[in-house]
Amino acid sequence: VYRDVDAHEGYREIPGLLIYRFDAPLIFTNCDSLVDDLTARIQAADPAIQRVILDFETIEEVDTTGLDVLLRLTEDLGGEGIVLDVAHLRSGVLSFIERMGAVERIGRDHVFTTVREAVAASASSSEGDPA
Repeated sequence: VYRDVDAHEGYREIPGLLIYRFDAPLIFTNCDSLVDDLTARIQAADPAIQRVILDFETIEEVDTTGLDVLLRLTEDLGGEGIVLDVAHLRSGVLSFIERMGAVERIGRDHVFTTVREAVAASASSSEGDPA
């Protein structure tokens, strides 16, 4: 079970991994909130974040501005050496980003059915790291 470690006692963080759930539609009116909060959490993390999993469980709508932000995050974080995964996309959201060609830009290997699958992929990819 994944919970907000700040709000739930007894849970632990996975070093280098940030699982982030945005509890609102990813649309033009609130994209800046997602980017600002996510950026602040990445900058405050110790140890440094190596991978971000965006949990889309509660996101029922993504508009073109939201999609642009998601793609920009993928590129910007990638430029900083941070992998971005998306998980638990609702079927309508997944259909939209597929129609827009965004899955290929994100990378099919970075789109997961569940957060658990994304975490497992993160663990298996970090096992091969020389660090």
